[in-house]
Amino acid sequence: MAKKPKKSDALAELLTVASSKVLIDLILQLSVDRPDIRRECFEFLKTHVSVSKELKKRSEGEIVLALWSELAPDLDELDDYGGGDYATGNHVAELLYQIQIRLDSKSALAHEGCLAHGTTKNSYVSQRAC
Repeated sequence: MAKKPKKSDALAELLTVASSKVLIDLILQLSVDRPDIRRECFEFLKTHVSVSKELKKRSEGEIVLALWSELAPDLDELDDYGGGDYATGNHVAELLYQIQIRLDSKSALAHEGCLAHGTTKNSYVSQRAC
């Protein structure tokens, strides 16, 4: 049996011919009110684009903020109804876990930076800096 020729994806074709400015506008428009889309954009771009340490650090902060923005409506729903269905509870738990992982990894990186500079958590100055 012969394979049917695969139909071309019209969206893929449009993206191929679009200018970078148009693609940037599209992504910004899609992500402005959708923290889940914004977070996915950060995740995708971080794995496909080489960036400076400063931009990588800022994007990690943006991801945590996007996770929180994604979480806020579910927290409001849980608060309004004194609980919620299991799916909402599971979604909230998953997002809080992702935030915890990101904050823990940032904390560990900051601590490694302190150790690299010879400071320890035992001194008053290093406690404030680390």
